[in-house]
Amino acid sequence: MGSYTNYLSVYVVDSIIFIIQQYGLAAPQDQSVCSYPRFQCQPFNNGSVLHFTSIIILVSEYAFVGQPSTTLTSLAFPELTQLYVNIFNTTDTSINILGLLKDTPKLKTIYFGKDLGITTIPSGFPNQALEELSLLNCFISTIPNFFNGTNLLTIGIIQNTPPIEFTIDNSLYLPQMVRLQLVVDSITGPLTISKSSFPKLTQIEFSSINKNYTLNIDIPNLELLAATTTDLSVSYTTTFTNVSQMKDLKLDGYKASVTPTLEEFLSLEKLTMRYASLTEFPFSSFPPKLVEFTAMFSNFESIPVTPDFPPSLLSFDLTNNLLTGTIPWSRFEKTGMKVGLANNMGVTGDVPDSMCIADTLYVYNTGITSIPDCFWCYEYQGASFSSSLTKPPVLNCDITLDSQELITVNGVTNIIGNGLGWKYYNLPSYELQYNIPNKNLSLTYPGYINGAKQNVSISFKSGGQAFIFSLTEVGVEFVETTIQQESSGLAVFNFTLKVVNIDLIYSVNIDNNIQCDRIVIYPYNVLCKIDSKKLDARKKYNFTISNTYNSVTVESSFIQQYPLINAINDHTNDTTIVTNNSSFKLTGDFGSLTNVLVTFRNPLQGQPIQCQLDQIPTGNNLFCTLQTDLPSGMIDITVSVDGFNNTQSFEILSLKDQCTSDTRGCHGNGQCSNIGLCVCNTLGFYNNCSIPYPTTYSVYYNENKYKNITLYGDYGLNGQDGIIISINKINCLVEFASQSLINCTLVESPAFGLASLNITLFFNSTTTLGFYKLNFINFKNPSNPSTTTSSTTSSTPTTTTTTTSSTPTSPFDQCQELTFECFGHGNCNNNGQCICFDGYNQDDNCKTKYINTTLPVINSTKPIASFLIDNVDFNFEIVSIQELGMDDQILKELPTDSWISNVFSNDSLTIANYQLVIPNDTVLLADTNISAIISFSRDQRTIQFGPQQLLINPNSIKLSLDINNWQFSSNLATLRVVFKTIIQIDQTISYDCQQIPIEPVSYDELTSTLEYLRVVKENVQFNGRFLDYVLANGRPSYSKTEVLSISEMDSVALIGISLPQCQLCSLDPDFTPLLIDKSNDQGCEKNNNWKIIVGVVIGVFGAISIAIATTILIKKQRLLKAQKKSFNAKLQSLQQQ
Repeated sequence: MGSYTNYLSVYVVDSIIFIIQQYGLAAPQDQSVCSYPRFQCQPFNNGSVLHFTSIIILVSEYAFVGQPSTTLTSLAFPELTQLYVNIFNTTDTSINILGLLKDTPKLKTIYFGKDLGITTIPSGFPNQALEELSLLNCFISTIPNFFNGTNLLTIGIIQNTPPIEFTIDNSLYLPQMVRLQLVVDSITGPLTISKSSFPKLTQIEFSSINKNYTLNIDIPNLELLAATTTDLSVSYTTTFTNVSQMKDLKLDGYKASVTPTLEEFLSLEKLTMRYASLTEFPFSSFPPKLVEFTAMFSNFESIPVTPDFPPSLLSFDLTNNLLTGTIPWSRFEKTGMKVGLANNMGVTGDVPDSMCIADTLYVYNTGITSIPDCFWCYEYQGASFSSSLTKPPVLNCDITLDSQELITVNGVTNIIGNGLGWKYYNLPSYELQYNIPNKNLSLTYPGYINGAKQNVSISFKSGGQAFIFSLTEVGVEFVETTIQQESSGLAVFNFTLKVVNIDLIYSVNIDNNIQCDRIVIYPYNVLCKIDSKKLDARKKYNFTISNTYNSVTVESSFIQQYPLINAINDHTNDTTIVTNNSSFKLTGDFGSLTNVLVTFRNPLQGQPIQCQLDQIPTGNNLFCTLQTDLPSGMIDITVSVDGFNNTQSFEILSLKDQCTSDTRGCHGNGQCSNIGLCVCNTLGFYNNCSIPYPTTYSVYYNENKYKNITLYGDYGLNGQDGIIISINKINCLVEFASQSLINCTLVESPAFGLASLNITLFFNSTTTLGFYKLNFINFKNPSNPSTTTSSTTSSTPTTTTTTTSSTPTSPFDQCQELTFECFGHGNCNNNGQCICFDGYNQDDNCKTKYINTTLPVINSTKPIASFLIDNVDFNFEIVSIQELGMDDQILKELPTDSWISNVFSNDSLTIANYQLVIPNDTVLLADTNISAIISFSRDQRTIQFGPQQLLINPNSIKLSLDINNWQFSSNLATLRVVFKTIIQIDQTISYDCQQIPIEPVSYDELTSTLEYLRVVKENVQFNGRFLDYVLANGRPSYSKTEVLSISEMDSVALIGISLPQCQLCSLDPDFTPLLIDKSNDQGCEKNNNWKIIVGVVIGVFGAISIAIATTILIKKQRLLKAQKKSFNAKLQSLQQQ
């Protein structure tokens, strides 16, 4: 292949040297090896390296050129696609080259002839890229698995010796195989070839030289079977399940049998049966599509009268039979018939002249006495025949012609007459092929010319008589179509033809019903001019171009070149916002720019409005001004140039509609004006009515100086002329004010507990804006903090008892009696608090103990805090997020039932991330983002949540929820997150033979916010504790938690947690599994069993603490109707506070 500046790698050179030495090639054994004939190298990696792509070895004489390496484990030919080796000798027959073809990922074709080193098919051969495999006369003894699972298309194995061991049955799967050839010494056992193993197989060639065999074939797509043998005594049976597609069948030997019978081979086209000892046709009727019938070396004594030949039969061969007497030639008088009767010495008589229309006549070694002169006249010049007769000295080879005036179509015509012969090639001038031998020949004359007649000389054989023919070309041979546009809206289709005879009349018809307005003829072109308005640019048409003799149909469509509108923009602000006197720029292709007209039309208004051209147009741009307002929507814009129109629809917006689209209707808090500005429903909004004010989301006070107050919120952009603030009707004197912060001082100290906030902003003498929120601030008594503010201690017992003993006189005595001396797992101090032993829970007076064996239930679809303990489950689930008005009416509600999740886990931590899918129809919350995280850890953790550090106990679940960028309806609107769980009303535990009732809910006496939630299910108790603050924009703010409802049917409780108006709100609950230790229970009878409990601490937007404890009940009591009424009355009273 010449010289290269690049190189072969050392691995490739070593590999090709092995090939050269193994097969004795006189080839270079260095970098110049690519110059060796039949080796093909190509550059790769941008030309830096060479690789072999084809290796072809045809060795007629072997020469020892070195001992091939025995240490090579593979041949490095990564780009090789073809390997063809046909040799006479191998240097080292102990090397099986197939085992070295591992690094040949692109090798598609392998051919090995006479490589005696190939003794078996190694494991792993071939690679999945190989498609064609041929192994001829190698020394294979076994083929394990018979190439199972490979992508081979063809397999060809021919070998006389030694015998090859292989198995073909239903365990094989060769999904791409189309051709299978096996010519071997013997085939052992029946071969089963089924569609499940060979789904694409169409050709099978089998030959067993020395042994009988059986073929079972279930291949519906099989088209060819050749079952042959060189030993006529070999018996073989072929059974087909389906022969519907079989076209070619070849059988050898008189012991061959086929099932079903040949009459059922309805698609058979070729039948070859050799050495079959037939005396009659092997069927009662010929297969209906049979074209070739061959029964050579058989025992036919005559040609049977029945059955009749099918019309499709064109070849009949009974060579080497026992035929005698005359032949019924009338059965073979058919155009193009091939007749083989050679080596039948008993055949007598003459071949009639009617056989001059046959294609082939073989009557060698017969008793035939004469054959027609037509065969002798064209001996060796088109006639295909054989005979033992001597050529007669006098022959009648006259030629007669019906006409010498010929009409050619694209240089092709027919010559009709007698004595014309079969075929004659006088290239490059012309060629002749028979339609009917000796009577009708097809003339192909490549030198035909455009237009007028031409005289040509034609002979029918070499050295034969020349005849002068006059040729007139009338063909309509299509070359290409071009489309042009002319003024007045004419579309011009220019059909280029190979020739155009200008002496003929041409017509162009469109879809058989539209005529061209005008046709113009040129030497190589036919032009059709038609009004473009008659054509649909979206449709393809069939154009039929005809003359007196011929026609051609071409598919084409009118592809308008101009005008074409690609885009439209307001020329002033580069938008598609339409106002009165809008100036537009249209971009596209506008052709000649003559007679230009631009119109706008709203489909709902009907009449188009002209857009006045106001700048000099260019080929790609038009500028026009619209004098009339148009409403928003789809507008049809039409540009007309030279009578050609192009209409495109564009969406245009008015300033009002653009504002509505951009601001989502002023965020639901106002309306857009005609000039595209938001007009808010009230004065208390800015930023396109998206941000209400004044708002306050957090209040800070110094616990040592309650009078010093800091308010965090949004107090407007415009600056305040004055501010009046009161807290529980106590004036707070403003000392500093900005948009986001106000510092003020109360004129007197507030009372402990909840307080309302009232703010009035003055902007002028007549404009005020206000903010009022009931129970917004929680002034806490530092000497008596709420029990919910700590996650690690408890100042009051969480259970009550029904004992009738005398009332203890001191906190210590109360603690001792009410907590059963801290349930034996701690000690009471003088303040009445249990100090628990290590590992016990302070929140329930040491009754429960932390465990380290539980696992959470991580929900992959929703952020649910869930445990499953002894087949008893606890779930705390987010139901919805509500926006509330001043009187707690629901303004908006967003269900939280569709999430996208991603779960991560390692040895100590499991984290599940959730993203709420907000419905598309929730337009006002399109920018809102709500996410949640559930995490579980076996280890104790501490997290900072606002002003507190929360201790997350081992084996606890922590739930984080973020609400970001909620769109509020007013400055007084707030949020409420609704959760769902299950509670029970009548629930007790037993300790020291006493039934201790478990109150389902308890509230803070000062603020009436829910402090504890206790749930008993089966033998498990869950205790929940809630914090009284949330985080709003990162700052703590008072939050009320309340039971919204309890279903009497299924005890489903909805719990609401209030949030101020904030743009970023966060939720961090955690859930802890606990065990009740009753080892110190001295009750009715000793019981040392451990009982399971789950504790929960939740911080919602700052903190909601649910501490959950679970207890296995000794006894379940039925809830009395009076207790239900009492509980519900208490719940209703608390909710109204």
